[in-house]
Amino acid sequence: MPDRSEGRVARVLAGLCGLGLVSMLAIGFLGHLHPALDSFAHFRMHLVVLAAAGGAILLVLRRFGTGALLVFAAGAASVLTWQGAGLEAADQRLSTQAPYADRGTYRLLHLNLRFNNPTPEKVLSLIGRTQPDIVALTEVSDMWRERLEVTAHAYPHRIICPPPSRIGGVAILSRRPFVDGGEPECHERGAMAVARVDLSGETINVAALHLGWPWPFDQPDALPRVVRHLARLRGPGIVAGDFNAAPWSWTVRHAAAKTGFRVVEGVGPTWLFLSMPDWLRRHVGLPIDHLMAKGGVAPHAIGRQGDAGSDHLPILMDFSVPRGEPRREVLRADLAS
Repeated sequence: MPDRSEGRVARVLAGLCGLGLVSMLAIGFLGHLHPALDSFAHFRMHLVVLAAAGGAILLVLRRFGTGALLVFAAGAASVLTWQGAGLEAADQRLSTQAPYADRGTYRLLHLNLRFNNPTPEKVLSLIGRTQPDIVALTEVSDMWRERLEVTAHAYPHRIICPPPSRIGGVAILSRRPFVDGGEPECHERGAMAVARVDLSGETINVAALHLGWPWPFDQPDALPRVVRHLARLRGPGIVAGDFNAAPWSWTVRHAAAKTGFRVVEGVGPTWLFLSMPDWLRRHVGLPIDHLMAKGGVAPHAIGRQGDAGSDHLPILMDFSVPRGEPRREVLRADLAS
């Protein structure tokens, strides 16, 4: 006959696990109070799935009280996630639209290269195959600085920031010339680059950014400085980077609110441990690579590309820059992902 005390212990442990999941979900919505709380927000959807699975298991085992609590918490968190990433931030997002009739279409590729990528030829093949006008890269290590020399003829206009560590800096490579008198700049010890690019007579600011890891690492310290740099950029602009933060997090929403840039939504998960298969990265990875735009930049299509040997997926966006005053719209991705 089973020991009743063991059953009670199991119920208590299950209840504590449920309470822990619910607590982590809840405090993730309080990231504006402290960066430590925002760190939980990045895993919100994963916690929702765990809470729902745990609740279902407990319900099957007839632990109705705890199970019901977990299921309710998961449902509430899902609703709050939808609201937080949708309605609440609607004015911080853009949606794809048809190309402007009087403007050309341009293409930007963003990728965290992975500083020690074992198959750099995949990246070079991707660039050659997609033919972007502008390439924004992070984790440009010493190895990559040498490898990227083969693109110098196709992309003669470039800035490669000195690496702050062995992980590497950031880079912007462009087929299109940089604006005369607007020298590209490196900021944040090589973790951010800004260049003014001439797109057939129209000037656009392009920034490549690699934010550090969330609290307790250096992301909260770097964020205010990054926001100040981006807020100074006037006119049409694109920020492409590895934010190490989910789009619904306070970190990303704060950056958008304070700089006038809006997040291109719908990119989806882009990062997972390098040892994991690519198909899993697309479905259960973290959505931490983002494109942001402002000043009337109109994205026509955006989506993740195939495996390039990195633990991040590449993002490709087609866009144009209109004449006249920019229009406020909601950004949604529709390239194959």
